[in-house]
Amino acid sequence: MKKSLIHLCVVAAVVLAASCKKGIQKTAGGLEYMIHTNNSGPKPKEGDIMRCDIVYKIVKNDSDSVFFRSMDRDTGAVVKLSKPTCKGCIEEGMMLMSAGDSATFIASADSFFLKTIGQDLPPFVPKGSKIKFEVKLHSIMTEAQRSNMLKEAETKSLAAYIQKNNITATPTASGLIYIETTAGTGVTPADGDSISVHYVGKFLDGRVFDESTGKDPITFPLGQQMVIPGWEEAFKLMKSGGKATLITPSAVAYGERGYAPVIPASTTLVFDVELVKVVKAAGATTSAK
Repeated sequence: MKKSLIHLCVVAAVVLAASCKKGIQKTAGGLEYMIHTNNSGPKPKEGDIMRCDIVYKIVKNDSDSVFFRSMDRDTGAVVKLSKPTCKGCIEEGMMLMSAGDSATFIASADSFFLKTIGQDLPPFVPKGSKIKFEVKLHSIMTEAQRSNMLKEAETKSLAAYIQKNNITATPTASGLIYIETTAGTGVTPADGDSISVHYVGKFLDGRVFDESTGKDPITFPLGQQMVIPGWEEAFKLMKSGGKATLITPSAVAYGERGYAPVIPASTTLVFDVELVKVVKAAGATTSAK
């Protein structure tokens, strides 16, 4: 009897292990995936717009580390499905889903950032690591539906932020809200001048997505479109030594495309900035402060 019980436990363990292994599949390109909810319906194709919830995690031995959650914004993630950028990329997995489906995909972090996103690996993502994508696909929509939804969500969230923080500053013609916090005493930069600035970039909920704190200020020329339009406009309103808070709607930030995976599409951003130094362009008569 004892031997039979042990035998049954061993068989059960083998069956369980086999079923777990069977749950993880691979696409022809090598993307690992597991479909948790599988509805019958049309699959998204190249060019379709998808509204979904996505969580990005760095796969680690002890526990996965979350570094992006689309659920932290009103619309979740709204993305345009592009042609697969490489073998085993996330686009292969998205094409397997229907509205209402949920799934997990595991892909190379190097391929995702270098090929799909087109940027270097962030410092917090180890080279050679993998990223786990947990996806819930809500709907497939047209470009016009996507644009309207994002604009409505951004307008609503910005209005709530302005009310909550009692902001009375009048937006400029572009929509930029410029709030001077410390008046500068130096020179005001113009196109062609080189400026050095410190900054903290935040979402409307206060989460910091980038900053120069503890680092050297960043330096760039004005008028060369090297920074977002909101920055180009705002720093021409300042004098060196000054500080300000910039509320930059997506129209003067990263637009309807965003800057994946950090900045979602159609997202208003808040920057606390300091104009540290101005170096006037060659031939200018005013010296830098």
